[in-house]
Amino acid sequence: MATVAQTILTPVPDNLALRRYAVDNAIGTLRIEGMELDPEERKIVERYAQGEISLAEQDALMDAYLERYL
Repeated sequence: MATVAQTILTPVPDNLALRRYAVDNAIGTLRIEGMELDPEERKIVERYAQGEISLAEQDALMDAYLERYL
């Protein structure tokens, strides 16, 4: 039997569908505003959408990537 932590942390199809929707929506919003993610940023958000990393990990990776340019 799965523990609560495993259930929350294990991506399931519904969760992955929500992640994909959120990522696609964010990318679309950026395009409407005339912006695009660069290839590295796109890789990071795709890892989140595919369930490879958590939202917190995505944020940390994006912060670390963007710090190089500030």
